[in-house]
Amino acid sequence: MDNAKVVAIAGRSEASRGKALAREFAVPFVIGVNKLIEARPEVVIEAASHEAVREHAEALLSNGVAVIVLSGGALCDDDLRARLERAAAKHRALLYVPSGGIGGLDALKAACAAGVDGRRVTFEAAVSEGADAVARGTHERFIVDVQKMRERLLKKKAQRG
Repeated sequence: MDNAKVVAIAGRSEASRGKALAREFAVPFVIGVNKLIEARPEVVIEAASHEAVREHAEALLSNGVAVIVLSGGALCDDDLRARLERAAAKHRALLYVPSGGIGGLDALKAACAAGVDGRRVTFEAAVSEGADAVARGTHERFIVDVQKMRERLLKKKAQRG
């Protein structure tokens, strides 16, 4: 990554948090996808929101710009995902959705917002369309020590003969 260069940080308005970041690192700040495309990036890392994916990813891909989508939940929308996949294929642009740690950051953020109680992790989920809330729910998971669980299962199996 020695040759990597940040060509711009994009935001929605002059009030965007990215503007201060751009100023701090002496990187151009642009508003909107067209200005971002004019900066001629090879890759855009989306780290904003599901809405940003819906509004900008297709235009970037259609201009041959690779897009790394960190708000991967946006791609649960089958129509959006299909459009992005078509644009990526047609314009030979990479559409990449990292797994693992990045998704874990979203889960950690959700867990912190909802709560962790011992081995129980509670996630709050919200679905929105633009500014309109569509649904809200709570989901619980339990943290399991797989090794301990295996040992207990083997012990019970041995006791049963």
